Amino acid sequence: MAWVPVSRATPLPRDERRAAIVDATLPLLEAHGDQLTSRQVADAAGVAEGTIFRAFDSLQDVIDATITEGLSSARLLEQLRAEPFPGDLEGDLAVAMRVLQRYHYRIRVIIHISHASATSAKECARDQLTDRHRELVGALVERFAPHAHELAVSPESFVQFILIVAHGRQAHTSLGLTHLDADALIDLALTGARKDAR
Repeated sequence: MAWVPVSRATPLPRDERRAAIVDATLPLLEAHGDQLTSRQVADAAGVAEGTIFRAFDSLQDVIDATITEGLSSARLLEQLRAEPFPGDLEGDLAVAMRVLQRYHYRIRVIIHISHASATSAKECARDQLTDRHRELVGALVERFAPHAHELAVSPESFVQFILIVAHGRQAHTSLGLTHLDADALIDLALTGARKDAR
């Protein structure tokens, strides 16, 4: 029987390997916070632990890169596109509230971890968060602009209102207080903001 040489898979370029590791780390960071381990990262990325440390200097380096990626424009856009907006005011508001809930949860975890970091991640996170908030507001204002004739306030004001409500709901839930029903909040928002409710 003739010997057939087995070719090894071509290793990913370092930048691509780093991106793949960060992509696998992001949901782990949200689930485990600063208790994340290199073994968990390796298992999620499907690589050996040594591969991680050939792409990154340390586990903290992985975490810092993941914080930066988690607060990127691309990740925000990914969250905004995760669920289609149906086009009616009530449906669009329901989707927006779910998007904001997921977004605020990610932000809360990432900011908590970055504040505990002794690296420059804290400053970078603060700058990125400001930029992402501006982009988020712009995207939602654009989404609710077609409903301007249905609202008693401007789309800009309506978006600021639902941002406050979504953020408050996330904070309320994280404190272990009674869960606020999303449908009740949506109904309250529409009752107070829709023209025909006055």
